[in-house]
Amino acid sequence: MILSLLGDIVVSLLLIASIGYSIVLNKRLGALRADKSQLETVVRGLHDASVRAESGIAALRAAADQAGRGLQHKIEAAQSLREDLAYMVDRGTGLADRLEGAIRSGRDEARAAAPAVAAPRASAAPSGGDGATAGAADEPLSTRLRDLLRRADPIGPASSPDDDARITGFPSRAERDLRRALDGRL
Repeated sequence: MILSLLGDIVVSLLLIASIGYSIVLNKRLGALRADKSQLETVVRGLHDASVRAESGIAALRAAADQAGRGLQHKIEAAQSLREDLAYMVDRGTGLADRLEGAIRSGRDEARAAAPAVAAPRASAAPSGGDGATAGAADEPLSTRLRDLLRRADPIGPASSPDDDARITGFPSRAERDLRRALDGRL
């Protein structure tokens, strides 16, 4: 009987220990359940943040692509303008060289013709001549310069009256084209 009493006491002690352990375990499981809801809230927040980040990255990528395309178009336009300006500078340089040569030859002709023209002019003035028989040296300087410029630029001035109104002081087409390009109107 003592043995059975001793066995009952041991079983009751074990039952008390297991009940105490079950109570502690229940509290921990309750805390874990409460932490689980908080953990689910945190996981949902992380998921929402990752979705927003992905959409933000997509928007940034689209904006970068659009900016890249716009920049590429501007680079292409700048390359085209650079080529046009290089062509106009080359053409203007050639025109300036021809103009300088024409002016130089005109000055040389004027120097050579000046002594020969001075004598007939002196003899024509006292005799009362009408001046219609006078040579090229009697032409006004602006007329001679215009003729030299026409010889230097065989294409001639542009025919648009609007261009002549906007760009004055540039008698040849090349000079007007260069001026338009510099003003950004080409």
